Amino acid sequence: MASEDSASILVVDDDAPLARSIQILLEDEGRYRVTVASAENPSPDRLDAGRPFNLLIIDLAILDRQLPRLVFDVEDHRGSVPVIVMTAHEAAMDAAHTRGLDVAGFLSKPIDPATLLAMAQDALGGPTPHN
Repeated sequence: MASEDSASILVVDDDAPLARSIQILLEDEGRYRVTVASAENPSPDRLDAGRPFNLLIIDLAILDRQLPRLVFDVEDHRGSVPVIVMTAHEAAMDAAHTRGLDVAGFLSKPIDPATLLAMAQDALGGPTPHN
């Protein structure tokens, strides 16, 4: 179980089972607290509680629809937050979709667990997890 000083990650995806599996994968590492949000509400109430996220993992399609609101909500509470962008369409991965964000990387769907863990560690400045 993650401790209070664990990195806090926000996962936003309209595929609820995928988002939940990402949450389980990251939380099983024991060093992350993960909040899952939907496309309809990408900025959960937790932001209003003043507990900032250290990393945002978001689907590119949601990012396209919610970029202005999401950037304001997340960065208003913390400043620049690293972002991992997920997509099933590799050809769509480009800087035009991520303007204004601190993009730590792009992750192709289906998600490779080892790649996701390594990207999260890199984005958070920690050691690479052991397999």
